[in-house]
Amino acid sequence: MYKKIITLILFIFVFSVFVNVANAAPDADALVFFANKASVKTDSLTLKELEQIYLSKMTAWPDKKSGNITAFNLAIDSPERAALQKLVLKMSGEDEKKYWIQKRIEGKENPPESKKTAVMVQMMVSKMEGAIGYCFYKDIQDNIKGDLLFLKIDGNEGLK
Repeated sequence: MYKKIITLILFIFVFSVFVNVANAAPDADALVFFANKASVKTDSLTLKELEQIYLSKMTAWPDKKSGNITAFNLAIDSPERAALQKLVLKMSGEDEKKYWIQKRIEGKENPPESKKTAVMVQMMVSKMEGAIGYCFYKDIQDNIKGDLLFLKIDGNEGLK
C-alpha cells in the first residue's frame, strides 16, 4: 500500500515539474515578438516569415485576415536590434545598413520604423492595427502586455 502511495506521489511531483517547465516563460534575455492583439489573428510565424517582415518583403499577415503589417524596430545600436540581426536577418549591423541603402537606391522597400526603447515599440504595437515588434522578454511592460499578442516563432516563444 505504501509503495503505491509513494509511487503516486512521485508521479505527481514529476508531472507537475514537467507541466511547469512546459509552461515556463521565455528566458529574460530571449528576444520575443508580439503583435497588436486587437487586430492580428495569427499567433505564430516561421523564422523565414519573420525575416521577410523585417526586410519589408512581406507586407500582409499570412492568415490573409489580419491586414497589412507595420513592423517596428529598435534603434540600430541597441542590443535587441543586434539580436534581431543575428537570429532573424542572419546579417551584421553593417550588412543591414548596406541592405537598406541599396533598397533606397533602387526605390524599393522602406525599412521598418525604428523606436528608441522597448517601451515605445510596445506602445506603438499595442495601438496600431497590424503592428509587430520585438524586445527582450525582461523588458515587457505589465501595463501594456495585455494589449499584445505574443507570437511563437517556429513553435518557440522566444529566440536566443
